[in-house]
Amino acid sequence: MPPSFDRPASQIRLEAAARSYVAARRRVAADGSARHQLAALLRPFAAPSATLDAAVAADDPSLIPEGQRQEMLSHLAAELRHLARLARRGDRAYDINRHLKAKRLARWLGGAERWLRSPAAPGSGRAANARFRRAGRCRSMP
Repeated sequence: MPPSFDRPASQIRLEAAARSYVAARRRVAADGSARHQLAALLRPFAAPSATLDAAVAADDPSLIPEGQRQEMLSHLAAELRHLARLARRGDRAYDINRHLKAKRLARWLGGAERWLRSPAAPGSGRAANARFRRAGRCRSMP
């Protein structure tokens, strides 16, 4: 029997999953559900209010009253300490995605980062690689 050049079913399923993931990410970027994600992440740390909704809509944590924002940051700091403990112990309950979202939320509440990011231009590979090049290890191009 001659060899078959058909792709295995697992590869076909993987490619289909990758295509659907990319399509889903594009839909999320197009419909502005990042605001919904921010509102959902804020829910456990604060009671719903008009100022919270306004801060999410404007992507500006300074619209949240200072006392409420400090209280949210203290609850979030406790959550981050708990997640760090779970990570150090190698506990099965540790969720890296939850940890990343909590850290990002803490940066947003602190005013260090905007939640809604604009897509960056890809730039050149040489410029990206130059950031990681160590001094004295540069090779000259012929």
